[in-house]
Amino acid sequence: MRSRLLLSTVGIAVLVALLLGVPMAALLDRLAYETARSQAERQAVSVGLALEPALVSGRVPTPALLEAIVGEQERLTLVTSSGRTITGGTVEGTAYTVTAPGPVGTQIQLTISDDDVRREIRRSWAALASLAIFGIAAAVVLALVQSRRLGRPLLRLQRQAERIGAGDFTAAAPRAGLPEIDAIAIALDDTATRIAGLVKAERSFSANASHQLRSALTGLLLRLEHLSEHEDPEVRAEAEAALGQGDRLLTTVEELLLLARTGRAGEQRPVDLRTLAGEHVEDWRD
Repeated sequence: MRSRLLLSTVGIAVLVALLLGVPMAALLDRLAYETARSQAERQAVSVGLALEPALVSGRVPTPALLEAIVGEQERLTLVTSSGRTITGGTVEGTAYTVTAPGPVGTQIQLTISDDDVRREIRRSWAALASLAIFGIAAAVVLALVQSRRLGRPLLRLQRQAERIGAGDFTAAAPRAGLPEIDAIAIALDDTATRIAGLVKAERSFSANASHQLRSALTGLLLRLEHLSEHEDPEVRAEAEAALGQGDRLLTTVEELLLLARTGRAGEQRPVDLRTLAGEHVEDWRD
């Protein structure tokens, strides 16, 4: 039961982590790029403001000037009103581009490497994964605590049932403070009480029956022994035959009483049915 509870809890925790974590990771990815683009757009507007005096006076910025304005892994492209394109700076690898209107009818295109964005996304994913792992670990700890809380009372009930099976009806089943398990414990105590009453009644009956049957059979056998010393041979023969049957009857009674007390029959021996049937036929003929 403990292993099933642990596996089911861990499975549910992992499923919840996936159902929440995957959409959250996609949302963090999208949010990181949107934030980066928003910052890049503000940067492009700032570049336009910085270039406005020169553009208003009719001077066209050089590529070197544009490269000096942007940072590393950034590329700035200025498209004049006449369609002329001036570019400064270099970008390696994947990147994203934003466009902002500039002064005097120009357009400013700012291309930035997404290395920083990807690095931020990886940090967000790592934090999300750490949170998921922490949640799964907490679920495992909770499952272990609950499995022990449920498993120990059930183990005690099992031991109590084993004691009842062994014949100990005196000990009461322990209570666990859980309604369902305590109901089982109460039912087990009631069962033990009923079984104890039945066993007591059976033992009392066995003792009384043993005394009554043995007394009657003993008296009968004594009278038969007295008749076995009779002068008449036929009387002696009948008495001896009756003594044999009485001994067998006494043995049968002892075995039945043993079976009633212990649930175990006496020693079992093979019986020749032909011989037994012949003995009974002879008795009936006589």
